Amino acid sequence: MPVITMNVTCWVKPRQGSDAYGQPIFGKTRRTVCAVIKLTTSRQKSTVRVDSSGSVGHADEEVADIVLLMDKNEDIAFDDVLIIGGVSGRVSSVRQRYDAMGRLDHLEVGATVE
Repeated sequence: MPVITMNVTCWVKPRQGSDAYGQPIFGKTRRTVCAVIKLTTSRQKSTVRVDSSGSVGHADEEVADIVLLMDKNEDIAFDDVLIIGGVSGRVSSVRQRYDAMGRLDHLEVGATVE
């Protein structure tokens, strides 16, 4: 029996492929619950120009790091989109986590902001 309480509403948009131009095609958005481990947003300097020969400009780039725990039966995959608390992120990792008896307990999902 898991000791994790999944009580935060989140939304999942499953990626179903790409169109003729390589743009992602997403399925119907579905509601699910999760436990938030990490949901941070910050600004960091980013180089605007790719060449270093001229003057170098900087822009503030918003970066978010998302780590959630989800039910072991949740259908979540790489490149799906998660929406939680108004923050949208693309799934970058899905890890299976096991209990002390070696049974699959939950999924740890990592995402980066879109």
